[in-house]
Amino acid sequence: MRAEVLRSYGQFERMKDDWTELVSHMESPDLYDTWDWISACLTDYHGRDADLFLVVVYDGDTCVAAAPLHRLRTKVGGMPVRSLHWIAYGTAMYSGFCLHKDYNESVLLKHIKDALQERSSEWDLMTLGFMNSKNNATFLARKVFGSSYKVYTEEADFVPYLNYGKSRPGKWNAKELKDIERRQRKLMREHDVRVELDRPFDPEIWNRALEWHLSKWPDSRLQDPVYRHFCRKLYAKLSEQGHLGMSYIEIDGRLAAVNVCHYMNRKVYGKMMNYSPEFAKKGIGLVLLARLLEHYRDRGMEEYDFEGGTQDYKFYWTDTLRRNFNHYVANSNRKKAYVCLCVWAGIFARQSGTFRHWQIRFGEWKKRATLRRRSAGENRGEEAEDGLPSRSPGGFGGKLTAK
Repeated sequence: MRAEVLRSYGQFERMKDDWTELVSHMESPDLYDTWDWISACLTDYHGRDADLFLVVVYDGDTCVAAAPLHRLRTKVGGMPVRSLHWIAYGTAMYSGFCLHKDYNESVLLKHIKDALQERSSEWDLMTLGFMNSKNNATFLARKVFGSSYKVYTEEADFVPYLNYGKSRPGKWNAKELKDIERRQRKLMREHDVRVELDRPFDPEIWNRALEWHLSKWPDSRLQDPVYRHFCRKLYAKLSEQGHLGMSYIEIDGRLAAVNVCHYMNRKVYGKMMNYSPEFAKKGIGLVLLARLLEHYRDRGMEEYDFEGGTQDYKFYWTDTLRRNFNHYVANSNRKKAYVCLCVWAGIFARQSGTFRHWQIRFGEWKKRATLRRRSAGENRGEEAEDGLPSRSPGGFGGKLTAK
């Protein structure tokens, strides 16, 4: 086997067929692993001039492993560092290594590690964020990289999901589901209701849902115009390919709720749910979600992934969870001691709640500042600009382990 590091978009573009073939031979690929998603990140989010650090491993002419990384120049504790991150980080709920299912994953990860060691003079810290517990490589990576580097591991988001094959009525919250059915009957009785499920991407409906979302969540990543452009362009493409469905409810001719889902390999990803404030008290979002879950079950889907967050409503239908992990790999160079100290301190602060306290305080300040800018923009007759959200990992609670 041989490993190499791709440093330009042109090199990555030329291996499109190899990448697609690799993803088709992964044990449990996600939509975020596909060529279309990674390519969109490079063309419409980071830009084609992104500093690629993409490691690929070949066995003869067959690509058997890939680490889709790029390099950012950031600061850790005030010190400038060259940090490697997943290309899809910030746009995807999951990120990770792409590994051929017919090969030993530990061996493939070792080849990736060796390639990074050969380039050790070109990076200081590697942040492997949002690696999911469903993948064996999430845990093997800590072992393989820990043999040569200092590795810190942080528990990140919980991810609720519904396995249709293992779902049983006893696992459902019967009281809440009956309440949703009651709300639906009342809506049908008192209003002219139109329900559309799994329709193609509609820019007008998307814009309306986006309007509700931005007004409700001032700290949302969708406040970033670059990310909004990325989503709109990619979602339209995924819809054309049959990987996206847009569902909505109209009440008395007015749009009331919108849900956007992605799907691949009989798995559904619940990406976005928004509803009009006008109908908030009618539980319209839950009514639409209940209809969608039935729809995808009838379509033969195997899993509905609620993605990040542990809001109570997600457990009306399931009690199963996965977990994301963040691995921080410190290179063995002169910056190692300080980088390790800062990484450890950051995770400890988030775990202890100190970070969360100041994060809330900062969020409140940012919300007030955003409202002031918008008000100033309205007074000037123009749209006020919002600052871009942080793209670095952090803000997660959980346990800290070091190797």
